[in-house]
Amino acid sequence: MKFIITNDQNLKKAQEELVIVIDVLRAFTTACYAMNNNPKDYIVVGDLNLAYKLKDENPDYILIGERKGLKLSGFDYGNSPTEIKDLDFSNKTIIHTTTLGTRGVTNALRHTKEVITGSFVNAKAIINYIKKENPNYVHLFCTSGTSDDNEDLMFAKYIKGYFENKPLDIDIIRKKLAEHESGIRYLVNPRTKYSKNDFFLALTLDKFNFVLKAYPAKDKLIHLKRIDL
Repeated sequence: MKFIITNDQNLKKAQEELVIVIDVLRAFTTACYAMNNNPKDYIVVGDLNLAYKLKDENPDYILIGERKGLKLSGFDYGNSPTEIKDLDFSNKTIIHTTTLGTRGVTNALRHTKEVITGSFVNAKAIINYIKKENPNYVHLFCTSGTSDDNEDLMFAKYIKGYFENKPLDIDIIRKKLAEHESGIRYLVNPRTKYSKNDFFLALTLDKFNFVLKAYPAKDKLIHLKRIDL
C-alpha cells in the first residue's frame, strides 16, 4: 500500500484509486458533527449558486457553509462544528458548501470513484476503512495545499505515519498548529465567536467511529454516506 500526499493539481493521477479529501478547519470536522446528528440526507456542493438554487427550491433544506471563512446571507448556519454540534437534524436534508473542502470532493470525483473525507475527529475510522479496503494507493488530498505544515498536511502525515510505523502525537500536532498561521486565524485573530472552540473541536482525535463517503446520485448531486466502522 502506497500513500501519496497530493494537492489539487495532481488529482488526475488518482484514477480509480482511493482519495481522502482533507479539510480539517473546518469542512469535514463540521460534516462529521452534522452527520452525527442524524440528517436524512447530506449533499455537498462546490458551486455557491447551486447551493442557493437548491435552498430556493427546497426551503426546508438546511444550508450550511462559508466563503472566506464567514457565513453567507441566506445560510442557516456557518461552517462551524461548534454552532451545529448540538442541533437535531433528524429528517432534514443538509446542503454543505465551503471554499475548499466541498469543492475538493467535487473535483476528486472527476478523477476517481472512491472518495472519503478526512479530519482528525474520525481519524481512527479512516484508518480502519483503509485497512478494510486495502487499496494499492491512497491519495491524501490536502485542500489547503501541501506547501507548509498546515492542518491538512499534518493530518495527511498523521495517516501516512500510522501505516509506516512512524506515528505522530496529536498533542504535538495541536501545539504546532496553534502557533501556525492557520491556527492563529482561529485563536489569536478569530473571525467569528465560534472560531476558538472550532479549532479545539477540529483537533480532537477520534470522536466519531464512521467515515463519510462521497458518491454521485441519480439526481446528479454529490451525497455523503455515513459508514460506521
